[in-house]
Order: sequence, then C-alpha cells, then structure tokens
Amino acid sequence: MVAGAGVARDVVLPEPPRDRDGERPLAQVHHSERAFDDLVPTGALNERLQTLVEE
Repeated sequence: MVAGAGVARDVVLPEPPRDRDGERPLAQVHHSERAFDDLVPTGALNERLQTLVEE
C-alpha cells in the first residue's frame, strides 16, 4: 500500500519500523521538493489554461 502526504521539513519523525529480521525499513519518508502552491496554476496562468480548455 502506498500513501502520499506532505511532511514539513521541520517535523522530526521517528525511524520507520523494520521487517522482522531488522534489515529493511517498512516505510520511506521523503520531504517534498516543491510546495503545493508550486504545482497548482494560479492567476493569469489559470485563466490562460481555462481559455485553452474552452477552445
């Protein structure tokens, strides 16, 4: 199962649990390289995209 959620860089998380042999982590946590606002078009770009879709 894979789930995604943003984790702020200043949040300190405990080590993820490991398999029964203790060799492999059962989860991986990555900090996002971009903020959500970087991925969502706003303002003029949003209007231009809306016009393109309507055409």
